[in-house]
Amino acid sequence: APFRCYKCLVVPETKADDDDFDELDPLTDLTTSRIANDVQSRITAAASRFSLLGLTGPTLINSVTNEVTGGSVAYIDRAATGLANRVINLGREDEAENRRDEWGRVEYSALLDQNVCGPCASEDGQSSASEDDLQPAPNPECEGGDWCRCFHVYVQD
Repeated sequence: APFRCYKCLVVPETKADDDDFDELDPLTDLTTSRIANDVQSRITAAASRFSLLGLTGPTLINSVTNEVTGGSVAYIDRAATGLANRVINLGREDEAENRRDEWGRVEYSALLDQNVCGPCASEDGQSSASEDDLQPAPNPECEGGDWCRCFHVYVQD
């Protein structure tokens, strides 16, 4: 089947304003670039290693292909997890903005599990009338990197 972009697949009656996708486009572009860079890096590393072992021509190409296609794809899972966490938080932020008159303060939460790192634990429970005054969620300083599951809680006072 020919390639189709996600915007082409949206049903016209339910298509949101183009502005709704403005925050998602850079995130998907960055995630795609990150995965492409990871794949390129793995290919280069495998080619260098097999070349040092004396492989050339079709043998080199087959060895690199087998390693890259048979290797771990955990790096893709990690990138997808990071993207999913950020997109979920963008949705929460958007909904909170739409319902701004229903809440009075925002609280940083790091309580999704017992594996909370130091930077996230130190922010847990911080509260403010404005989301801008809190550490972003997911936390860019999180020791878990893309796996940060912290979020902001919107509290009705």
